[in-house]
This record gives sequence, structure tokens and C-alpha cells, in this order.
Amino acid sequence: QGINKFYELFRWNNWEDDCKKLKLTDGFSFYPLLNFKCNINERSRRVISIDELIRFNMTMFS
Repeated sequence: QGINKFYELFRWNNWEDDCKKLKLTDGFSFYPLLNFKCNINERSRRVISIDELIRFNMTMFS
């Protein structure tokens, strides 16, 4: 239950199916960002390359 409880706010409907479709070089981009309070099912999300995701986070949080 521990890990499931930790991630429950970040798991949207059908998250498992969406994650199974990802390539190892891809990740999810969310808007609004996950550090803002918002229902996960109401967020925009799209698949982007891991490189783009890392670059975005390095720019935003450095």
C-alpha cells in the first residue's frame, strides 16, 4: 500500500494502459505542472521525448 498511496494523486484513469504504450525514450508532460494542486484527470498530458522533458525541467527548476 505504501507506494500506491504515495502515487495515487498522480495516477489518472487508464494510466497503466498509457504507460504501456510509451517507448523507453518518451515520457509524459503535464499541464498544469504536477506541483500545482489540480485533479490529475483534468490535466492536459502529452507524450514527449525524455530529452525534451529533461531539458524543460533543467530550465524550469535550476
